[in-house]
Amino acid sequence: MVYPAYLFEKDKPDSVLREGPDGVVPPKGPKPVPAFFAHSADDPYPAEGSMALAAKLKSLGGSAEVHVWSKGGHGWGASDRCLAAKEWTNVLVAWLKDRGLLTP
Repeated sequence: MVYPAYLFEKDKPDSVLREGPDGVVPPKGPKPVPAFFAHSADDPYPAEGSMALAAKLKSLGGSAEVHVWSKGGHGWGASDRCLAAKEWTNVLVAWLKDRGLLTP
C-alpha cells in the first residue's frame, strides 16, 4: 500500500483500525499475504495507520514492511516530487525480489 488512507475508524483517529466488511483488517482465517507500506510522516493521513495495520497483520501470522519518509505529503506516486516518490519504487522492487515475488 502506498500512503494508505482511511485505515482508522472515523470517530477514533489514530487508534482503532477499521474492521468488518468495509474495514482494512482481514478476517481471521488463512495467513495474510505479505504487505508493503510506503508513507510520508507529514501525510495528513497518519503513517501510524500503516504501522498499526502492519502490526495487526503480523499478529495474524502475516508479514509486513513499513517505510516512512519524513517528507512527501500525500499522493506523490512515482514522480520526482519528493525523496519518497523517487525512492519507493526501488524499495518495493527489492522487497518483491527478496520474497521471490519478482524475478529479474
